[in-house]
Amino acid sequence: MNHSKQRVEAFSDAVFAFAATLIVVSLEVPDHFDDLKEIIYLFPSFALSFLALALIWKTHYNLFRRIEHINNSLIYLNLLFLFVVLFYVFPLKFLTGTLTFKSRFSSLDQLGEIFIIYGIGFMLVFFLFSLMYKSASKIHEGEKKSI
Repeated sequence: MNHSKQRVEAFSDAVFAFAATLIVVSLEVPDHFDDLKEIIYLFPSFALSFLALALIWKTHYNLFRRIEHINNSLIYLNLLFLFVVLFYVFPLKFLTGTLTFKSRFSSLDQLGEIFIIYGIGFMLVFFLFSLMYKSASKIHEGEKKSI
C-alpha cells in the first residue's frame, strides 16, 4: 500500500511545533520590570529545552529523508513516537528549569526521580527511532525483492 510520506512529515512537523509551544507556553508578557527580569533568567532553561527538542526533530527529519516509502507500521510507530515527544517536553522543561534557575525539590530523592522520568522518556524516544528505522529497512528490503 502506498502512503503519502509528505502528509506524515507535515503532521509530524505540526506536532513538533506544538511541542515547542508547550516549552514556551508559560511565558507571558510581564506587567512589571521585576517580572521581566525573572523571565529573562528562565531563558537558558528555554534554550536548553528547545535545543534538545530541535535535535530530536533533526534526527526525525534525517530518518524521513532516508526513506522513500512508508507503510502502516511506520505510520503507527511515528504516531507513538510523536505522542512520547509531546509528553517528553514536560520533564525536559522541568529538568532544564531546575538546572538553570533554582531548585524545585524538597529532597534529593525527588531530584533522582526527575532524572529517572527524564531517562525513561529519552530511552523511549530513541527506542522508537530504532523501531522506525527497522520498519523502514523492512520496507526497503521488500522493494528490493519485488524488483
